[in-house]
Amino acid sequence: MPKEIRIIAGVMALLGWMVLASCQPGQMILPPDSSNLTVKAAPGASGGSRDLAEEFLKHAPFPASNKTLMHEGLCYAEPYFQDRGLDPAGNDTDRFNGVDTATLFFSATHGTPETWLAMPNGRDPGKCPQSASETHVVEPGKMRLGNGQGISDGLRYFWQCASNVFAHGPRQCPGGAPDFGCPESSDITQDTVLTRNVYERWGGIFAPGLRMACGFSTAAFCHPDDARRVWDLYDRSSNGFAPADAFIEGFRLGHEGRLPLCITLGGASVGRTPLFDERLSTSPNPSGTSHYHAQYPVPFSSKPQPGRPAETGSPLWAPIFGLKPMALPATLKKLAFERQDGMLVSSDLENVSGLSVRVRPASGALYLNGEIKFDPDDRALKEDQYLDRAARFLRDWGLAEAAATPEGIRMMLETVPVSNRTFDVIRRQKSVFIAFRRHVELDGKSIPVLGDGGVIRLQMNNDGSVARAAKIWREMTGVRKIARIKPYETTYGEALQQLANPAAYKLDRWSWGYKEFEGSAEQADLRIVHIFTFIPKGPDTVIQVAPVKVEIAAQLDMTEATIDR
Repeated sequence: MPKEIRIIAGVMALLGWMVLASCQPGQMILPPDSSNLTVKAAPGASGGSRDLAEEFLKHAPFPASNKTLMHEGLCYAEPYFQDRGLDPAGNDTDRFNGVDTATLFFSATHGTPETWLAMPNGRDPGKCPQSASETHVVEPGKMRLGNGQGISDGLRYFWQCASNVFAHGPRQCPGGAPDFGCPESSDITQDTVLTRNVYERWGGIFAPGLRMACGFSTAAFCHPDDARRVWDLYDRSSNGFAPADAFIEGFRLGHEGRLPLCITLGGASVGRTPLFDERLSTSPNPSGTSHYHAQYPVPFSSKPQPGRPAETGSPLWAPIFGLKPMALPATLKKLAFERQDGMLVSSDLENVSGLSVRVRPASGALYLNGEIKFDPDDRALKEDQYLDRAARFLRDWGLAEAAATPEGIRMMLETVPVSNRTFDVIRRQKSVFIAFRRHVELDGKSIPVLGDGGVIRLQMNNDGSVARAAKIWREMTGVRKIARIKPYETTYGEALQQLANPAAYKLDRWSWGYKEFEGSAEQADLRIVHIFTFIPKGPDTVIQVAPVKVEIAAQLDMTEATIDR
């Protein structure tokens, strides 16, 4: 048999193992993104909140005319969150600043389980002397979102980055998890200081039009990289994640223990709710009002414990590695590709399996997308079974890498009735995400590669079939230079300078590693960064000071303090 025929036959046989079932009968099929879908974002405080809101809008895959940064220059923004029917001063349908006027509204701010800040300039004594001494907080009990009058009017998705606003479950968690980091341990009791119930606090906020609300159960260390990652995962031309999956997976990564969460209203069938929206929609929520549903990640219990190079400090000198775009694996080299919107796309396999194959030329990033399937009666596999099947899939496709460490999470669904919900909770698995992360050997130590490159990510259906697979793993071309590394004291000082009020913070943790960019970016070399996370010094500052993640470039420029290899 000629070599080319053998390769094609092998690919066809492999696809037979991968063929995915179509969506279950009755599952909602959403129309394409509407041209009138609008995205608005607002910072709740000065400093990093504004940067995050701007980055969220910048990378949202919609026309610039459909994207708006709100609440700029305001001394009072609280009324624009609150409904006039519940608060005489409420104005959430204001044409310019009301949060209930966008299809998707994103709030970047500070929070607690009870409230969050809405003060872009409110505490600035120069800009707002009349309100500088006031606490500008939203009263969620006065909010009612998604009650627009027209077919395409009113909010459909409320997304937020603010600590603990969506806190759910016990405050104290086993195994060292952060506060409210184990919603799977919740028995859905009354909302209290020690045990939080997100349905009790947020259920009354849902009007019929609101499809989904997403935020953080735990502390939120949000960074502009997170906003870019959310939209990169949602991107219909590459990863194609569902909105709920893109929000949770996008904001979950980058800081161990972060737990984003999404909730919605619906009927008894969770598979028919907006948690399964294939893409953002301008339509009201049609799925019912008898049950609350939530989605959140639960890490594998078999999670590996990688080394922590930060404990011994970064080196004084380190190599700068050259990079070039990843080559196409041999299993796909015989496919014919055409260019579409900057991507290389092959339809050769679609008639056989419905599998799309896409490549980003800038990085060589590869995306294999099949169909998502969900059957509430499917039994979940054991964690080692998912890991074994993921490893076999990568080997069969020629995507495996020796210098990779797997990390897995179960994407869980939780269902409770709106009435009489105490102790009446159903939990089931929606899917599984497994990421294989790159490491670089340096002086006998395994150094992590940070960022959204140097990763192989798989989304697996409950039966172990692969629904999504992506690899962003540029080839290393050798050592270009040996560069001087800034000492910890220097980068720590630079990180403090990026804090609006350094005296209010204490260092939570520090780590370092090489950074590889996302698949849409060009990158010629691999360099070291230092990552600092800061938290408020005391409970009195929590509502005024948000957790912060700061990234500092640790290697001096190639023109400074470098020596040839």
